[in-house]
Amino acid sequence: MTIQSNDPVWQPQIDSSEDISIDIRKMLLGYLSHWKWFLISFVVFMASGYVYIQTLYPQYKVAASILIKDHKKENSRSTQEELDLFYKAMEVENELEILRSYTLLDEVVDILNLQVKYAVEEGWRTREVYGDLPVKIEIIAPTEELFSRSFTLQFDGERVIFDGVMYPRNALITESFGSIRISSTVQEASPIVWDNEKPLSVTFIPKNSLVESLHKRLQVSLVKNTSVINLSILSPIPKRGEDFLNHLINVYNKAAIADKNNMAGITLNIIEERLNFVEENLQKAEQSVEQYKRQEGITDISAESSLFLQNIQKNDAELSKVGIQLDILKQVEQYVLSNDATSAPAILGLSDPTIVALIAALNEAEAERIRMLLTNTPGGIRVRAIDDQIKTLKGNLIDNIHVLRRSLETTQRNIRLESRRMESVITSIPKKERELVDITRQQEVINQVYIYLLSKREETAISFAATVADSRIVNAARSTPLPVQPNKRMILMIFGIIGFLFPIVVLWLIDCFQTTLSTKDELEKRLVVPIIGEILFIEQSNKLVVINKNRSKQAEQFRTLRTNIEFMRADGGVKVIMITSSVTIEGKTFLSANLSAAMAISNKKTITLDFDLRKPGLHKVFGIDNNEGLSNFLSGQATLEQVIQISALSDNLHFISAGYVAPNPQELMLGNHLTLLFEQLKEKYDCIIIDTSPAGLMSDAMILNRFADVTLYVVRQSCTPKDRINFINELSRSKRLGNMGIVVNGIKNEKWHGYGYGYGSYKYYAKYYGIGEEEQEEQE
Repeated sequence: MTIQSNDPVWQPQIDSSEDISIDIRKMLLGYLSHWKWFLISFVVFMASGYVYIQTLYPQYKVAASILIKDHKKENSRSTQEELDLFYKAMEVENELEILRSYTLLDEVVDILNLQVKYAVEEGWRTREVYGDLPVKIEIIAPTEELFSRSFTLQFDGERVIFDGVMYPRNALITESFGSIRISSTVQEASPIVWDNEKPLSVTFIPKNSLVESLHKRLQVSLVKNTSVINLSILSPIPKRGEDFLNHLINVYNKAAIADKNNMAGITLNIIEERLNFVEENLQKAEQSVEQYKRQEGITDISAESSLFLQNIQKNDAELSKVGIQLDILKQVEQYVLSNDATSAPAILGLSDPTIVALIAALNEAEAERIRMLLTNTPGGIRVRAIDDQIKTLKGNLIDNIHVLRRSLETTQRNIRLESRRMESVITSIPKKERELVDITRQQEVINQVYIYLLSKREETAISFAATVADSRIVNAARSTPLPVQPNKRMILMIFGIIGFLFPIVVLWLIDCFQTTLSTKDELEKRLVVPIIGEILFIEQSNKLVVINKNRSKQAEQFRTLRTNIEFMRADGGVKVIMITSSVTIEGKTFLSANLSAAMAISNKKTITLDFDLRKPGLHKVFGIDNNEGLSNFLSGQATLEQVIQISALSDNLHFISAGYVAPNPQELMLGNHLTLLFEQLKEKYDCIIIDTSPAGLMSDAMILNRFADVTLYVVRQSCTPKDRINFINELSRSKRLGNMGIVVNGIKNEKWHGYGYGYGSYKYYAKYYGIGEEEQEEQE
């Protein structure tokens, strides 16, 4: 910083190219000055992070994978699938949602009894227990109270103590919390014991919330470019997580097999019903043939009768097949019109490929709709699309059924006509033979139908037995050897970063809400008046720091201020220096006393005037009395010689105290005695220093401004309000206080950066002046 001697109001010259680097350096220095708080904050937050980690339960990742036989990726069917008449390819994407369906999760919760959780205290935390318990608790009929609190469980040989009440083994407990059953998992002759001495804590979880939690935690994903599905879940107990995934896969496979066996089971039931009926008729027919032959003594019929009999039997067999197809068509039509998706009809005997294909497509669409409803609402887009497809298929199926029925009815009429013709021919056969032909014909027709149904039953039974799940376990559930959560390093790193940033945020908030000046930067950015001096804060009883041979930091700063003042008025020099401030606690009296001493030591005859007539205090610093002073002179009660006092510090330093506290100080300063005072003092003294009342409170400084060559405006770190800076700028712009310079008082090193105009560390300053270590310690 340089001083322009040709301009009474100079400004510091700063290289703008260094602004950014200077700001960063100052910012870092400002934060580093609070390094103790950073250290404390870091240690506290790291300790908090460690405690937080101890409160978390370790989570293990349990994973499994299964292979889905996807028809999109398979071009052929296996032999087993060929045996399965009801085989239907699966959509891998649909299976992802089925595996996460609430229906399957609900079943797994029941199988593993996950609603009941056991825990035991270990120090200041609890540990969950799974398996290896001598009892099993089942929820029978719960109330809200059962899920609202935890219960204690202890063991006493043949009895259990639940919630403080003793019960026998395998007891059904019914209390206000509902009904539960405590079943023993050990043999009846063995006592109920547990190794841990502390009681178990039992917690019951509502099924809906548990299933919802499992649904959210279960991760199901498809391996890219494959039909392999990965399943994973986080669990604090690895064994429980493994059991959960393994049972989920088993339940999923059983549901898939049950879905496939549904059609085969319906078909088998229909065949069995038909077989029972046909078998009864066949037995009756065989008994009739046997009885007729025995009664009539017939052993054989003629070749002609046999030929007619064979033709009639053939027609009757065809007529029976047509009748079966018409019955099946009737069942299919009833199924289509009934909208019942759970009782699909059998298609045995239907030879029309169009109807067979439509029925197969309808069955597949119905099954697909059932699977969709596991993961979608009935009004969903996908469900509505499959509903439209089912409606179209049913319409086409009804049309084809009508066409095929007409064709079968025509065939049935033709066969009957042919049979009647043959029967008319048989009338020419002798009566006994004709009657035997009729009875034998009925037997053969029923026998052929019976053989046909037997073959279809075997085919269906083989298909039913060959039904397998369309998935295969690739990897059974396995947990990681070490917990994957919590990530201790990440948590500690986050807490460490927070511990480092917390002081920064606090300091920033303090700065934001700080109403007084705290840094040099904020003063320079808002101030248009130059800063000509900076005085450090040092806690000491003696307010006079500028004395002979004193080379303290404050003393040198006052000497620097004295030099800078000389440059503020190069044309004729500085004679009268007025010192004021915004408020009373900024140290203008301290500055006036020490600046006077600095001027006197430089061989200038100096006088200091205490114009703070309302609240005088300068006489206390110099240790002189205040009996007579400026109030006495301005009121004409004393002469100038009577009020001037000589300081014991130096013969060059004189002093005029404020005198008595006048009721009208401004009226005294507006009189002619004030002008006379300065005219006489300028003739006798080289430097006149005026300590006036605060300009921010009184207008005394504006009245005295006409006599001052330089006005020093004192601001103090952490004392001067920020809003007074605009007031200072306005005083300078309006010339109410002329040739102003700012002196910053009470600077604390840790906040005020760049103090001392380049003196740097006092360590080097002391070394430069040869101050000894003992003296240095005293002054610091």
